[in-house]
Amino acid sequence: RSVPVISNGDQVMNKLEDSLVQATNLMNSEFIQNLHQVVSSWIDRLSKATDNLQMWLSLQESRLGLQTAASTPVVDVKELIPVDVVLKELSTKQLESKPALKVLTDSKVRTRLKEASSMLGIARDGLDQFLNSKRKANARLQVLSNADLLQLLSSEPDYSKVFPFVKVINKTDKYFVSA
Repeated sequence: RSVPVISNGDQVMNKLEDSLVQATNLMNSEFIQNLHQVVSSWIDRLSKATDNLQMWLSLQESRLGLQTAASTPVVDVKELIPVDVVLKELSTKQLESKPALKVLTDSKVRTRLKEASSMLGIARDGLDQFLNSKRKANARLQVLSNADLLQLLSSEPDYSKVFPFVKVINKTDKYFVSA
């Protein structure tokens, strides 16, 4: 299942932020009096675009972070389908040759991103609860990150895949006190 990805999001974000700084500096110029409303409008559009792109990139990062979980019985793939639909829908809008600034300043885009983020939060919360229940069952698993624990739990009984996690747990054994 392919999830559309903005590969140069950091570059786009940097350009948006640079443009926002330039427009803000322009507002402080004494020669801008006649263009004050135009520059103010641009600052508003650039701010919205920056906020929406940041939310989009954050959603994309969170979704990709759950990619591993989606291949295990821990997270139901059906929970992620609406998020994928939103990401595809937004990418399609962008690919329909609409200027990026127009897409990123659309209020409907912001609403869709918030909805998808909320849906993804529910899936992430379920995953966190599952992993915490495994940690409660075995205190030694406390030292593993969510990603490592998920990878460990999704591994087949192949000791070559499990061994790196055992090394991490053994390093921290000195911190555990025997009862």
